[in-house]
Amino acid sequence: MQARDVMTSKVIVVTADTLVHDLVRLMLQHRISALPVVDASQHVVGIVSEGDLLSTPEGRFGKPAWWLVAVMSGANLDYEQLGGRTASDVKSRPVTTVDQDMPLAAIAKLLERQHIKRVPVLNDGRLVGIVSRANLLHGLANDIIERHEPGTSADRKIRVQVVNALHHEVSLDPYLINVT
Repeated sequence: MQARDVMTSKVIVVTADTLVHDLVRLMLQHRISALPVVDASQHVVGIVSEGDLLSTPEGRFGKPAWWLVAVMSGANLDYEQLGGRTASDVKSRPVTTVDQDMPLAAIAKLLERQHIKRVPVLNDGRLVGIVSRANLLHGLANDIIERHEPGTSADRKIRVQVVNALHHEVSLDPYLINVT
C-alpha cells in the first residue's frame, strides 16, 4: 500500500496570511489537529498544528503561552491581544512531505523518526492529500484483512469511486471522510 491508498484527499488548507483565530476555528469546526499552509500554486510552505498554537517561541517546556495565561486568569482574548498573528507567524517549517507513491511502511518510519503525527502528500510538488497516524492504522487493518482473506479489501479504483460518491453527498462533511 502507498500513501495514495490511505490519504485523506479532501484537505483543509490555509494561506500564510490566515489569522490565528481562523486557524483555531477551522481546527475545531472540522475536528482536525493541523492545517497545511499553501501558496497560490498549492505548494506546501508550512504546517500549523495544535502544538504550534500551544507552544511559545521559548519552546514547549519554557514559560506558558501568553494566551494560555490569559485563559487561565479568566481574561478575555480579543483581536488586539492576538495582535493580528497569522499562520506565517506560527507555522512549522520546513515541512516533511511524502510523495503519493511512498509505501506506508516508509511513512510509518518517517513519522516515528521525525516525531510527527501527520505528513502532507504531494504529487509533482503540489498537495494532494495528508496521511495521519489514523490513516496508517486503517491501512494496516486493510493489510491484515487482505493477508487473511485475499481479495476482500477494496482496490484503488473502488476507493476513489466511494470517496467521490461520499464527497458529493450533501449531508456529509467531506473533511471527516476517510475510506480505505
